[in-house]
Amino acid sequence: MRAARGAGAAPPPAVAAPPAAAPEPVAAAAAEPHAPEPAPSQDLQPPPEPMQGDEQEVESDDGDDDEDAFEPEELWTELDARKREIEELRESIQSLREGQSELTSSFREHGVKRAPRALPDITAGLNMLPALESRYLSRLPTICGFVGSTGSGKTYLCLSLLKLLRREGTLDTVYLVSPTGASNVLYKSVIREGKDHVFTKPNSPQIWKDLEWIEGDVQAQADRWRDEMEYDIAHRKHTAGQTLNPHETNLLERFGFRKIVPRRPCPALVIDDAQGSLLFSPSPRNYLSQLVLRCRHVGGGVGLSIFLVAQTSRGVPRSLRCNFTHLFLYSTHNAKELDVLYHESGGFVSREEFERLFRLYTATSRHAFMKVDLYERQLTDSL
Repeated sequence: MRAARGAGAAPPPAVAAPPAAAPEPVAAAAAEPHAPEPAPSQDLQPPPEPMQGDEQEVESDDGDDDEDAFEPEELWTELDARKREIEELRESIQSLREGQSELTSSFREHGVKRAPRALPDITAGLNMLPALESRYLSRLPTICGFVGSTGSGKTYLCLSLLKLLRREGTLDTVYLVSPTGASNVLYKSVIREGKDHVFTKPNSPQIWKDLEWIEGDVQAQADRWRDEMEYDIAHRKHTAGQTLNPHETNLLERFGFRKIVPRRPCPALVIDDAQGSLLFSPSPRNYLSQLVLRCRHVGGGVGLSIFLVAQTSRGVPRSLRCNFTHLFLYSTHNAKELDVLYHESGGFVSREEFERLFRLYTATSRHAFMKVDLYERQLTDSL
């Protein structure tokens, strides 16, 4: 019965094998390529984990930033250097402002809002005559005025200055216009017979022709000087065996093939004791006033120096006084005379300073004087 039951009964159910364990995620990631997971919703999205390659890039970027970044000590050092540069610039600007303060104040006093603009050199490339230089006068040709009472020594000072100029070579021919030219003994110390010229009638209409003759004589001297310079060049070429043109040959024949030294003419016109004459008339047709205006251009640029001697400045026409380059003043107690002298010759200093120096320089003796250099803007008590 048991055998029958055992033969007819169904076999017992087989026991299921336990499921194989799932592989670990790391091993699976190593065996299979990484597949992107579906992005969860934006609200619950966790921060993405950087990949292995991204971590390396981030690390390398952090390394570069560390190399370019300043250390605190280096940053403070750089800031200190910049501060020092700024302070140096401020000091330079301040020094420039202090150095130009005087110039700026002068501009403001005269109503100038900016520094004058530099002008181009228009004389470049031109054949200009060399300028005359003197130890006693800052500008040649010059227009000098000597103002003083009778016996103050103005004529003596004028003639002494002429002798000094002739001694240094900046004066040769003298044209004297004075009613006492033939009788004053002092003139004989300067006037040379046969070389200088004296005119004794300044109140005669003939004086205008005399001035024209003087200007023509200066022009003749200038032309001769230029011929002598051309002759000197031709003579040098002749002695060197160079070829000469017909003009140079004529010059050599004219001067006799001898060696000469060209000397620049330095003429001077002296007018003394002519106050109240036609020469000092206020007429606009006054030939002397016109000659004063163009004295530097007489003789084609050679120039004519003019020396005027008068007892008062108001006795000289204003057209002449305003063109003085040098003025020699003697003591005066006339308030109006002193006022005219200041406004026309001492305007570059204050009124108090002008009167102080005038009293100081002219109080030492009767023949003491004050020299006003209007070209250099200086006040002195000597030549």
